[in-house]
Amino acid sequence: MARRSRLSDASEGDMLILQRYDGDSVFQQRLQERGLGPGSIVQVLRNDRKNPLILKSGETRIAVGREDAMHMQAVIATDAAQGEGRGPSCVSTRPQALSRTPPRMIRRRSHARRARR
Repeated sequence: MARRSRLSDASEGDMLILQRYDGDSVFQQRLQERGLGPGSIVQVLRNDRKNPLILKSGETRIAVGREDAMHMQAVIATDAAQGEGRGPSCVSTRPQALSRTPPRMIRRRSHARRARR
């Protein structure tokens, strides 16, 4: 079973799946507006145990205050995959795998550049 822990306890470089938020509903709504709801995959870019945490979701970087991070529950992405019996290969921990732009959109943009030349 995947072990749930507080976001504030995560290490730098960890890929996490957000599980829940037990705190201020206004902050929870702000997270939802930025696409950070339950099930979102984030990478911890900085957690020096003093300042706000810096998270990365797709191409977006988000600062989360230490107090708010203490109310957020998450699991390490590979632990969640193993807890479901699928093994670590079902969740990619490469940051580029989290890109929100589908590959076909990237190809269309490159074709448009060629057409302008």
